[in-house]
Amino acid sequence: MTGSGGFENEPRATSRVQQRLDTRERVFQAALAEFARVGVAQTQIERIVQLAGVSVGTFYRYFPGKDAVLLELEQRLVRDVVQAFNDRAGDARNLRELLHVFVESVLAAPDDVALDLQREAVALIVRTNWPVPDWWRHPLFGPLTSALARAQETGEINRELAPEKLMQILSTSVFGFSAGVVAPSAERVSDARLLVDLLLTALHPERSGGTRGE
Repeated sequence: MTGSGGFENEPRATSRVQQRLDTRERVFQAALAEFARVGVAQTQIERIVQLAGVSVGTFYRYFPGKDAVLLELEQRLVRDVVQAFNDRAGDARNLRELLHVFVESVLAAPDDVALDLQREAVALIVRTNWPVPDWWRHPLFGPLTSALARAQETGEINRELAPEKLMQILSTSVFGFSAGVVAPSAERVSDARLLVDLLLTALHPERSGGTRGE
Protein backbone atom coordinates (compact mmCIF):
# COMPACT_ATOMS: atom_id res chain seq x y z
CA MET A 1 0.00 0.00 0.00
CA THR A 2 1.34 3.43 -0.90
CA GLY A 3 0.90 6.71 0.82
CA SER A 4 -0.91 8.13 -2.20
CA GLY A 5 -3.53 5.36 -1.97
CA GLY A 6 -4.46 6.56 1.50
CA PHE A 7 -4.91 10.12 0.27
CA GLU A 8 -7.05 8.91 -2.63
CA ASN A 9 -9.46 7.32 -0.16
CA GLU A 10 -9.87 10.50 1.90
CA PRO A 11 -12.42 12.21 -0.40
CA ARG A 12 -14.57 9.07 -0.36
CA ALA A 13 -14.44 8.87 3.43
CA THR A 14 -15.25 12.57 3.73
CA SER A 15 -18.17 12.13 1.34
CA ARG A 16 -19.57 9.24 3.39
CA VAL A 17 -19.30 11.24 6.62
CA GLN A 18 -21.09 14.19 5.01
CA GLN A 19 -23.77 11.88 3.67
CA ARG A 20 -24.40 10.50 7.16
CA LEU A 21 -24.55 14.02 8.59
CA ASP A 22 -27.00 15.08 5.89
CA THR A 23 -29.17 12.02 6.53
CA ARG A 24 -29.18 12.66 10.28
CA GLU A 25 -30.18 16.28 9.72
CA ARG A 26 -32.95 15.23 7.35
CA VAL A 27 -34.32 12.82 9.97
CA PHE A 28 -34.04 15.51 12.64
CA GLN A 29 -35.90 18.11 10.58
CA ALA A 30 -38.60 15.59 9.61
CA ALA A 31 -39.12 14.78 13.28
CA LEU A 32 -39.41 18.46 14.18
CA ALA A 33 -41.94 19.00 11.40
CA GLU A 34 -44.07 16.12 12.65
CA PHE A 35 -43.71 17.22 16.28
CA ALA A 36 -44.96 20.67 15.28
CA ARG A 37 -47.85 19.19 13.29
CA VAL A 38 -49.33 16.71 15.77
CA GLY A 39 -47.31 17.09 18.99
CA VAL A 40 -44.52 14.94 20.35
CA ALA A 41 -46.79 12.47 22.14
CA GLN A 42 -48.84 11.77 19.00
CA THR A 43 -45.90 11.52 16.61
CA GLN A 44 -45.25 8.10 15.09
CA ILE A 45 -41.71 7.07 14.13
CA GLU A 46 -43.11 5.55 10.93
CA ARG A 47 -44.37 8.97 9.85
CA ILE A 48 -41.00 10.59 10.56
CA VAL A 49 -39.09 8.09 8.43
CA GLN A 50 -41.67 8.45 5.66
CA LEU A 51 -41.11 12.20 5.61
CA ALA A 52 -37.33 11.78 5.72
CA GLY A 53 -37.28 9.06 3.07
CA VAL A 54 -35.34 6.61 5.25
CA SER A 55 -35.98 3.32 7.03
CA VAL A 56 -37.03 2.88 10.65
CA GLY A 57 -33.61 1.37 11.30
CA THR A 58 -31.95 4.53 10.01
CA PHE A 59 -33.97 6.63 12.45
CA TYR A 60 -32.85 4.49 15.39
CA ARG A 61 -29.27 4.56 14.16
CA TYR A 62 -29.20 8.29 14.86
CA PHE A 63 -31.81 8.73 17.60
CA PRO A 64 -32.79 6.15 20.27
CA GLY A 65 -36.28 7.67 20.43
CA LYS A 66 -38.35 10.84 20.24
CA ASP A 67 -36.86 12.25 23.45
CA ALA A 68 -33.43 12.04 21.82
CA VAL A 69 -34.67 14.33 19.05
CA LEU A 70 -35.99 16.75 21.66
CA LEU A 71 -32.65 16.57 23.48
CA GLU A 72 -30.88 17.51 20.25
CA LEU A 73 -33.27 20.43 19.85
CA GLU A 74 -32.66 21.45 23.46
CA GLN A 75 -28.89 21.44 22.89
CA ARG A 76 -29.26 23.60 19.80
CA LEU A 77 -31.59 26.01 21.58
CA VAL A 78 -29.19 26.30 24.53
CA ARG A 79 -26.36 27.01 22.10
CA ASP A 80 -28.46 29.78 20.53
CA VAL A 81 -29.34 31.19 23.96
CA VAL A 82 -25.67 31.26 24.97
CA GLN A 83 -24.74 33.02 21.72
CA ALA A 84 -27.54 35.59 22.09
CA PHE A 85 -26.59 36.20 25.72
CA ASN A 86 -22.89 36.60 24.97
CA ASP A 87 -23.63 39.01 22.13
CA ARG A 88 -25.44 41.42 24.48
CA ALA A 89 -24.12 40.75 27.99
CA GLY A 90 -21.28 43.25 27.63
CA ASP A 91 -23.76 46.11 27.20
CA ALA A 92 -25.47 45.49 30.56
CA ARG A 93 -24.68 48.26 33.07
CA ASN A 94 -25.89 46.45 36.18
CA LEU A 95 -27.26 43.12 37.41
CA ARG A 96 -30.86 43.98 36.52
CA GLU A 97 -29.97 44.70 32.91
CA LEU A 98 -27.85 41.55 32.71
CA LEU A 99 -30.71 39.39 34.00
CA HIS A 100 -33.06 41.06 31.53
CA VAL A 101 -30.65 40.05 28.77
CA PHE A 102 -30.76 36.51 30.18
CA VAL A 103 -34.56 36.22 30.09
CA GLU A 104 -34.76 37.86 26.67
CA SER A 105 -32.18 35.39 25.34
CA VAL A 106 -34.06 32.42 26.79
CA LEU A 107 -37.42 33.58 25.45
CA ALA A 108 -36.20 34.70 22.03
CA ALA A 109 -38.09 32.56 19.51
CA PRO A 110 -36.07 31.11 16.61
CA ASP A 111 -37.99 31.69 13.39
CA ASP A 112 -37.68 28.05 12.32
CA VAL A 113 -38.85 26.40 15.56
CA ALA A 114 -42.52 26.44 16.59
CA LEU A 115 -43.17 27.96 20.02
CA ASP A 116 -44.98 24.85 21.30
CA LEU A 117 -41.99 22.75 20.26
CA GLN A 118 -39.59 25.07 22.06
CA ARG A 119 -41.71 24.68 25.18
CA GLU A 120 -41.53 20.88 24.82
CA ALA A 121 -37.73 21.07 24.64
CA VAL A 122 -37.49 23.39 27.64
CA ALA A 123 -39.80 21.08 29.59
CA LEU A 124 -37.38 18.24 28.81
CA ILE A 125 -34.51 20.31 30.24
CA VAL A 126 -36.39 20.87 33.49
CA ARG A 127 -37.60 17.27 33.63
CA THR A 128 -34.33 15.45 32.97
CA ASN A 129 -31.40 17.77 33.65
CA TRP A 130 -32.31 19.90 36.65
CA PRO A 131 -30.62 21.25 38.60
CA VAL A 132 -27.77 21.73 36.16
CA PRO A 133 -24.58 20.10 37.49
CA ASP A 134 -21.34 22.11 37.72
CA TRP A 135 -22.91 25.57 37.41
CA TRP A 136 -19.53 27.29 37.18
CA ARG A 137 -18.58 25.30 34.07
CA HIS A 138 -21.80 25.90 32.14
CA PRO A 139 -21.32 28.51 29.37
CA LEU A 140 -24.52 30.34 30.32
CA PHE A 141 -24.99 29.80 34.04
CA GLY A 142 -21.33 30.19 34.96
CA PRO A 143 -21.10 33.88 33.95
CA LEU A 144 -24.47 34.60 35.58
CA THR A 145 -23.42 32.94 38.82
CA SER A 146 -20.25 35.04 38.79
CA ALA A 147 -22.33 38.19 38.22
CA LEU A 148 -24.55 37.33 41.18
CA ALA A 149 -21.46 36.80 43.35
CA ARG A 150 -20.05 40.20 42.30
CA ALA A 151 -23.39 41.86 43.03
CA GLN A 152 -23.28 40.42 46.54
CA GLU A 153 -19.73 41.65 47.04
CA THR A 154 -20.64 45.19 45.97
CA GLY A 155 -23.82 45.26 48.04
CA GLU A 156 -26.19 45.37 45.06
CA ILE A 157 -28.04 42.34 46.48
CA ASN A 158 -27.99 40.71 49.89
CA ARG A 159 -25.88 37.70 50.85
CA GLU A 160 -28.54 35.49 52.43
CA LEU A 161 -28.20 32.81 49.73
CA ALA A 162 -25.14 31.50 47.93
CA PRO A 163 -24.86 32.76 44.32
CA GLU A 164 -25.13 29.17 43.05
CA LYS A 165 -28.46 28.78 44.85
CA LEU A 166 -29.69 32.11 43.51
CA MET A 167 -28.76 31.02 39.99
CA GLN A 168 -30.67 27.77 40.47
CA ILE A 169 -33.79 29.62 41.66
CA LEU A 170 -33.57 32.19 38.88
CA SER A 171 -32.97 29.74 36.04
CA THR A 172 -35.62 27.30 37.28
CA SER A 173 -38.11 30.17 37.38
CA VAL A 174 -37.24 31.49 33.93
CA PHE A 175 -37.06 28.12 32.17
CA GLY A 176 -40.19 26.96 33.97
CA PHE A 177 -41.92 30.16 32.87
CA SER A 178 -40.78 29.56 29.30
CA ALA A 179 -42.12 25.99 29.34
CA GLY A 180 -45.43 26.74 31.00
CA VAL A 181 -46.69 30.15 29.91
CA VAL A 182 -48.64 30.48 26.67
CA ALA A 183 -48.78 34.11 25.55
CA PRO A 184 -47.57 36.38 22.73
CA SER A 185 -43.79 36.73 22.63
CA ALA A 186 -43.68 40.38 23.75
CA GLU A 187 -45.99 39.66 26.67
CA ARG A 188 -43.94 36.65 27.76
CA VAL A 189 -40.73 38.70 27.73
CA SER A 190 -42.38 41.53 29.67
CA ASP A 191 -43.73 39.14 32.29
CA ALA A 192 -40.38 37.36 32.59
CA ARG A 193 -38.64 40.70 33.17
CA LEU A 194 -41.17 41.38 35.91
CA LEU A 195 -40.33 38.01 37.44
CA VAL A 196 -36.65 38.99 37.55
CA ASP A 197 -37.48 42.42 38.98
CA LEU A 198 -39.53 40.85 41.77
CA LEU A 199 -36.63 38.55 42.63
CA LEU A 200 -34.19 41.46 42.72
CA THR A 201 -36.56 43.46 44.92
CA ALA A 202 -36.65 40.57 47.37
CA LEU A 203 -32.84 40.44 47.28
CA HIS A 204 -32.35 44.14 47.95
CA PRO A 205 -29.96 44.63 50.91
CA GLU A 206 -32.46 46.83 52.77
CA ARG A 207 -34.86 43.87 52.94
CA SER A 208 -32.24 41.64 54.53
CA GLY A 209 -31.71 41.36 58.23
CA GLY A 210 -28.79 39.00 58.18
CA THR A 211 -26.01 37.41 56.23
CA ARG A 212 -25.65 34.16 54.36
CA GLY A 213 -25.87 31.09 56.52
CA GLU A 214 -27.52 32.81 59.49
